[in-house]
Amino acid sequence: LKSSASSHLPTMVALVSVWPHAFARNTSGPPLFDKGSLSAKGLEYQPLSFTVEVIMSVLARKNQETDVNKGAISNARILCKWEMIPDTYINQLLHSFIEILKLSPYIKIEIPPSNSTSAGLRPRPSKHAYAIVMALRVLGACQGWAWTNDTLIRRYLWPLLQQWNKQPGSLREAAVVCIIRLLGFIGQRGLSHDPNSLSIQQLQKVFLVILQKSTSNHTSKEVTLPIQLAAADALCDLCPSSHPNRMNITNTLIKWTTVLYQSSETAPLALDYNHITQNNRCTR
Repeated sequence: LKSSASSHLPTMVALVSVWPHAFARNTSGPPLFDKGSLSAKGLEYQPLSFTVEVIMSVLARKNQETDVNKGAISNARILCKWEMIPDTYINQLLHSFIEILKLSPYIKIEIPPSNSTSAGLRPRPSKHAYAIVMALRVLGACQGWAWTNDTLIRRYLWPLLQQWNKQPGSLREAAVVCIIRLLGFIGQRGLSHDPNSLSIQQLQKVFLVILQKSTSNHTSKEVTLPIQLAAADALCDLCPSSHPNRMNITNTLIKWTTVLYQSSETAPLALDYNHITQNNRCTR
């Protein structure tokens, strides 16, 4: 979807035509609506499929000028048991997702057992957390960079990150990890528009501070290992080899991985960043 900005509708139609069961409205779980309003419980049960349903409704209103488009949209709606959703649900959807990230007990970080392989040692988001992040990525890809920057980043995600930075206990670890990784993913779209974007620079600065805190204070309780890994990965997302801030970011990552190597528990994780520290590049 990121690479098909001018053809979202056929891309979405192709997706739901191949995997209709994955995107169909689920009627066996909690209802999506409660007295006409979007229900957080119902949304959490099927975040990605409902996001696609809302986006398809928006695209349908904008692309009904041909019989081919009308037929494709109608077929997708029948296959997935969808309804026509008002455009206003985009904002409700976004607000609900942010609340779920902040408050839901199902949004958590899973720590693999100590006998896992190197790749398996990485803390990972729960399937609920992964689905919410993916839904927000899809929403951003279809709404475009201007909406992603002005609404998703500046209105919702950036204030939460600043709040956590000032008061670490104000957000749960899992929420912070999800927000940081989401910012890394969606920020890549901004790089293609303007590598020197102020938003991207601000994000890089915050993620650098997170890693610098962890290296200056090894016992820092608020900057946990999952948060450090999320910040490192997000920096790699936002720092292609040609970026003007690459050297500063690379030096911070090298210092951070040096600390990881000092512990037998975290040393295997440092191996994931060898391609950065050895090649002096930030491309994952």
